[in-house]
Amino acid sequence: MSDSSLTFYLGTVAGQSPLLIAYIAGMVLVLSRWRNHPRPSKFAFFGLATLFLNVVAMELIYRLGFEHLTLNRGWNLFTVIWIENFVRSAVTAVGILLLLFAVYTSRLPQAARRAERVRDLEFPFDVPKRPMPAPVPIEEMDLSIRERKE
Repeated sequence: MSDSSLTFYLGTVAGQSPLLIAYIAGMVLVLSRWRNHPRPSKFAFFGLATLFLNVVAMELIYRLGFEHLTLNRGWNLFTVIWIENFVRSAVTAVGILLLLFAVYTSRLPQAARRAERVRDLEFPFDVPKRPMPAPVPIEEMDLSIRERKE
């Protein structure tokens, strides 16, 4: 990469600095909440990291890919731009999907989630709530058992 290419790359990344700052701030915030909510934090961190790397890496790929494919390989300019835009939008979609998973995943702490799983194992179906019948005295129970045996 020549000095002019490096300058162009740094200029384009600097133009995206508000996004980069927002992604970094989001990742710091997510890391501060990781202990309380590990599962949503994991999705949010990887989503923000994907979006961050999308900005940084795709600018480099744009520059190198554009130079290599159009100048050295003789590709059509429209084709190169279409492929690069498709890849960038696909990576952005993955990052946004991870952020959506973070928003809609369970926010229960680990201990509560484990207790909920144990409850689900003990009661896998909804038990109808009915009033309990009145207890039968023990004497009556003994008589009813003897009567059946005889």
